[in-house]
Amino acid sequence: MVEQHVARNFAELHQVFKRFESDSKWMHRGHRDVSKVLMPKAGRSPFFHKHQEDFFRAWQRRAVEFVPNPPPDDWEWLAVAQHHGFSTKLLDWSGNPLIACFFAVFRNDGTTDACVHSFKPRYRIRPQPGLSPFNIEPGVWEYRPSAFSPRISRQLARFSVHQPADLDLLHTTEFGALETTVIPRDYVDGLLTELDHYGYNAATVFPDLDGLSEHMIWIAGQRDLRQRFLEDDKELGI
Repeated sequence: MVEQHVARNFAELHQVFKRFESDSKWMHRGHRDVSKVLMPKAGRSPFFHKHQEDFFRAWQRRAVEFVPNPPPDDWEWLAVAQHHGFSTKLLDWSGNPLIACFFAVFRNDGTTDACVHSFKPRYRIRPQPGLSPFNIEPGVWEYRPSAFSPRISRQLARFSVHQPADLDLLHTTEFGALETTVIPRDYVDGLLTELDHYGYNAATVFPDLDGLSEHMIWIAGQRDLRQRFLEDDKELGI
């Protein structure tokens, strides 16, 4: 059974996450809806079918023109595909629970309770010649990609690899320890503002022009933040 916590404010959130600070094997994932399954996109309808590898190969052949430095193996290619929204058997996690919190409350309309899942995997994949992500043993494995993009580095990205892809971590404890921290819907907006105060926002988690634009649009919509932001901006002489 998944151990569950509830964090109604930042102090309670910090108290929960202190449990993980001495063990770097834990990784964290934010969900805007606590009821959402914990499985990769390739495991969900209509993506779960026997032709997953064929579709990946078709994507890979077309992706070459957009990737100036092709990855060295299928594992890195799969990570790139996941990074750009393709349906894969990978699920995104972070080594930092506050980054997971950001994803739980970012673009959240506050109509559902959000959550952060914390997973300590029992097994880790170490890619080597001849080991394909499409013929690994059944189970859930941790995979740590190389830093092929600034977002991967900033988000302390890790992946879980699910074999088969429809293996839902919420329904098994066989592959590691799992805990869930619920963020009540009436704390979602407050947590987003608190995370911004500590430097976790769209501009830092997505270190590019898209992230900067998204962050400043969010600030412009926050009555309590926008005037202070503009005053600070003028002092910097920008």
